[in-house]
Amino acid sequence: MTKEKITFEEAHIDHREPLTFSAIVHFFIQANTIDINTVDYITEGKYGNEFKNN
Repeated sequence: MTKEKITFEEAHIDHREPLTFSAIVHFFIQANTIDINTVDYITEGKYGNEFKNN
């Protein structure tokens, strides 16, 4: 909402099995037919990776 970036240490995501965060990402990739080998990044660093909007 504020668009303020936070570090990895400041972030917390918790999802119970079977719908773990990893599973959510996996289903999103499948549902949107994303080839993760072709994903480009704008930045890789302190705040994590920012994806390039193709």
